[in-house]
Amino acid sequence: MDEEGLWSVEFISSPQSQGQMWSGVGAGVVVLETWKLFGGDSTYFYLGTYSFNAGKLTAIVDVKHYYGPRNAIFGDLEQFRLNLRQVDRQPTADPNGNRLLWVEGELEQNQTRKIAALLTFRAPLPG
Repeated sequence: MDEEGLWSVEFISSPQSQGQMWSGVGAGVVVLETWKLFGGDSTYFYLGTYSFNAGKLTAIVDVKHYYGPRNAIFGDLEQFRLNLRQVDRQPTADPNGNRLLWVEGELEQNQTRKIAALLTFRAPLPG
């Protein structure tokens, strides 16, 4: 499956209060392999599952703090769950030809808190 491999992810969250545009930004990496998702950044790790519905990625991702200050893009959280789905957006490849996937979603615990992310394919799985 073409989606399996190492992806970088850049994300942004919705504001915590009225009047803000976007409140948090961040970046990390994820590996997609056999309907499982693994990854992390400098303070949180990500574990989840993904599928494709009508050719579009959907994912449920548990995010857990493991090191340093709790500085998730949604604030001071020890752990949270994200519900994500692919959206149609351009471009679909970066200048180097790497595939791009655009996703949007929300905190499962508070669906008013939104997230948008850009995944960039970096490398296929070894072997």
